[in-house]
Amino acid sequence: HRWHVSNARPESRRNRDGTRGRSARPTTDVARAGGISETRDIAALAQAFNVAYAPHVGWSGAVCAAASLQLAAAMPAFTSFECMFIANPLRDELTTEPVGSAKALVDGQVAVPQGPGLGIEINWDAVQRFRVD
Repeated sequence: HRWHVSNARPESRRNRDGTRGRSARPTTDVARAGGISETRDIAALAQAFNVAYAPHVGWSGAVCAAASLQLAAAMPAFTSFECMFIANPLRDELTTEPVGSAKALVDGQVAVPQGPGLGIEINWDAVQRFRVD
């Protein structure tokens, strides 16, 4: 049997120029693509070419996951949110409520944080634990 598999371009294509014309489905990481504005432009480019947009956070932390979810919720070409299920303390413990992790999944879906800004509250005790001087 042959199965149709979508071509997901790695998140290492770091900006619009690295994504344009090379991907059937950009899987951009906000932290690696140049921030929210550059990633928004990548998602808009995907929409302009009738291509799905699927943010990928991989090993990134909670702030990146929250930014990716907020942006994804605003983009018409958004199809899926790709995240790791492997434990990551900077994603799982850095906020008071889990965001973008296995703990945040309900029936295979993850909610967009609803608070002000990116919708997250930083766990300052975790920041102190992970701080490197």
